[in-house]
Amino acid sequence: MATKLYNTLTGKLEEFEPIESGKVKVFVCGPTVYDFSHIGHGKTYTQFDTIVRALRYSDYEVSYVINITDIDDKIIKRAHERSMEPSALAEEYEKAYLEDMRSLNNTSADKYARAHDYIPEIKGQVKRLIEKGFAYKISDGYYFDTKSFSDYGKLSGRDTLKAGDAVSRIDENPEKKNPGDFCLWKFKKEGEPFWSADFGDGRPGWHIEDTAITETLLGQQYDIHGGAIDLIFPHHEAEIAQMESVSGKSPFVRYWLHSGFLNIKSEKMSKSLGNFLTIREVVEKGVSPSALRYYFLTAQYRTPMDFSWEGLEAAGNAFHKLEKFVASLPRGGVVDTLYKNKFKEKLENDFNTPQALSVVWGLIKDKEVSLEDKLATILDFDKVLGLALRPSPQVSH
Repeated sequence: MATKLYNTLTGKLEEFEPIESGKVKVFVCGPTVYDFSHIGHGKTYTQFDTIVRALRYSDYEVSYVINITDIDDKIIKRAHERSMEPSALAEEYEKAYLEDMRSLNNTSADKYARAHDYIPEIKGQVKRLIEKGFAYKISDGYYFDTKSFSDYGKLSGRDTLKAGDAVSRIDENPEKKNPGDFCLWKFKKEGEPFWSADFGDGRPGWHIEDTAITETLLGQQYDIHGGAIDLIFPHHEAEIAQMESVSGKSPFVRYWLHSGFLNIKSEKMSKSLGNFLTIREVVEKGVSPSALRYYFLTAQYRTPMDFSWEGLEAAGNAFHKLEKFVASLPRGGVVDTLYKNKFKEKLENDFNTPQALSVVWGLIKDKEVSLEDKLATILDFDKVLGLALRPSPQVSH
C-alpha cells in the first residue's frame, strides 16, 4: 500500500509521490526561542517526529530540517525586559527547547537550522526579490508586494487575517501598498541587532528566514512542509509567495501537512493567551516524557486535542501498562509479518497513530502469537512510536 496523506494545498487525501523516488525532503517550522516550549509545541514536534520515523520505516531516505527562529521581535522584547543580549536569550531557550525535544525522544531531525547562521542567504533572497520587482521599500524596511504574486492565497484560500492565525508578526505600516504585505527586511533600529546589507542595514523578517534556509538545505522545491495549523496564513502563504517568486518554479512544496491545536478548555494553547503549560511543568508534576509522548500519539496529527489531566493520566496508565508488558517478555522472537503489515497500513493512511496503537494492543491480546515474537514486533513498532520501550535484561528465552 502506498502512503496517503492529507495535503492542505489541495484539500485532499493524496497518494504520496516524492520528487525523487525513494528520497523525501521534509521541513517543519521550528520554535521562536524566547521562552520554554509549551505542550502544544510538544504535540506538534512529537507528531512530526513520528511522521518522519514512519517514512523511514517505509524505507524512504529522509532529510529532515527544523529551523530555529533566533532573530525576532519577541526575542528582542524579552531580552530588553531581562536586560540581556537577544542572542544570549535565544541561546538559552534554544538549549532548553533541544533538551525538551530529547526528553520526548524527538530525535528524527537531521539539522536544526538557526536563522542567524543564514544571514547571507537571507540577504541574497531579499535582493533577488527586490531585483525581480516583488519587493518595495518604505520607511522601515523592504516589503513583499502580495499583489505582484497572482497565486497569493492558494494554500489557505484567502488573503486576509482571521481569528486563530499566528498574527504576532504581522508588519503594520500605513505606507504599505496592500494591507497583507509583509516585511522581508527590517531596517536598523537603535538597540536592536542588525547586519550590514547593500540595500540597507537591518535584520530579516520572519517569513524570509524559512525560505532562505530551505532553499539552501533542501532546494527550491521539496516534498513536505509541516507546522501547526495557525501557520497556514500568513506564514506559509508568505513562504510560497517568496520562494515561487524567486525561483519561478511551482509548487514550492508538494505536500503541506498541518497539525491540529492542543487546546485548553476548547481554546488554543498559546503563550500570547497565557493559558499554556510548559513541557517542563508537566514533567515536574511526575509525568514521564514517554507517557506524554504516548498521550500525543493517541490523536491523529491533524486532530485537535483538548488537554486534560484526566486524559493525560489515562494515557500514562496505558503507556506504563505497555512498558511493563514489554519488560516481562522473553527474547528470541521474530517480527510478526501480519501485524507489521497491519501497523504499516495504519501509518500509511495519513499517519494514523491512534489506529497504529490499536494494532499494538491487538497484538498484545492475540494468544496465537508467541511472547518472543510479541517482543520483537513491539520493539520494531517502537522505531516509529519512539516510546523508548526496553525489554528486561533478566528475561531470556
